[in-house]
Amino acid sequence: FPTGKVLYAGLFVIVLPALLTGWSIMLDMTVAWPLPGWRFPGLVIAVTGAVIMIGGMLDLYRYGHGLPMNEYPTQRYVTRCLYNLFAHQIYLGAILLVAGVSLWFKSSSGLYIITPIFALMSMALVIGYERLAIRRRFGNQVDAHQPLFSWPISPQSRSTPAKRLGMALAIFV
Repeated sequence: FPTGKVLYAGLFVIVLPALLTGWSIMLDMTVAWPLPGWRFPGLVIAVTGAVIMIGGMLDLYRYGHGLPMNEYPTQRYVTRCLYNLFAHQIYLGAILLVAGVSLWFKSSSGLYIITPIFALMSMALVIGYERLAIRRRFGNQVDAHQPLFSWPISPQSRSTPAKRLGMALAIFV
C-alpha cells in the first residue's frame, strides 16, 4: 500500500482545502465586501476548474506514467490534450475552482483574499520550483513545448498568430 503517496495527496486534496475553507469562513465574519450576484456563473466556473484540474491529473497519469505530485513525478513530459493549451492546467483548474466556490457560497473573503493568495502561492510553486525541476528532468522537451496560453519561454521563441491570440485572451480575460 503506497502510504506516502496517499498521505502526500491527502495533504493537497483534503488538508489544504479544509484550511482554506476554514480561513475563509473566519474571514467572512469580518469581511463583507460587495460581491457580484454570480451564484450560477460561480458554479460554472467551479465545475470548469474541477474538470480542467481532474483532466490534467488524468493526462499526467495516462500519458506521463506518473502521479500529479512533485514528490512522485511523471516519467514522461506530457504535451497532449489540454497540455497543448495550458502548461500548468492543474493549478489553473484549482484557482478557478477556488474562485467559483467563493462566488457560489457568496464569500467575499474567498473571492478577494483567498483566491488571489492561492493563485500567488501556486505561481510561486511553479516559478520557484516546478519549472526548474521539470526542465532538469525533461530538458529540451520543455523548451520545445509551448502551449497556446503560456508565456514565451525565450526571446527566440516563435510567435504565431494563434499564440498571439492565446496570449491576448489570457491577459484580457
